[in-house]
Amino acid sequence: TKPLQPAVQASVGSNQLNVTAGSLYTIPFGTEIFDQNADYNNSTYTFTAPVTGAYLLSATIKYEGINSSTNSGYAKITTSNRDYEFALFHPYNSANANTNHTVAGSILADMDANDTASLQLYINGAGSDTVDLQAAHTRMSGFLMG
Repeated sequence: TKPLQPAVQASVGSNQLNVTAGSLYTIPFGTEIFDQNADYNNSTYTFTAPVTGAYLLSATIKYEGINSSTNSGYAKITTSNRDYEFALFHPYNSANANTNHTVAGSILADMDANDTASLQLYINGAGSDTVDLQAAHTRMSGFLMG
């Protein structure tokens, strides 16, 4: 009923293999599923709020292949105003190939006009530790609540 209401959903276009641990990784949501108001940039993987308001932002990340049982990590939605860590995980029991796990979360963010939001992942560990993200089940979405 409101065709210009800011609303977006994006996914990862292909599996992201061997994401290296030890650094913050911006998840490349390069495939728009829908973008009602053209507020999503699939080159920088950011949503830009067109107006000030409360936005519901959510994400799902499916991962596998953590190669160390001592890795821990988190996912966070980063906005211009603050960071929202929504998934803290310790994959001690998932340090096996072919073991899939999913983390998901959502937050209600206060965003001003032109504020941006993106999703980042951090896995702690040495440079040889990696994780794989599965494209078919890794998504982010957001919309203006009011």
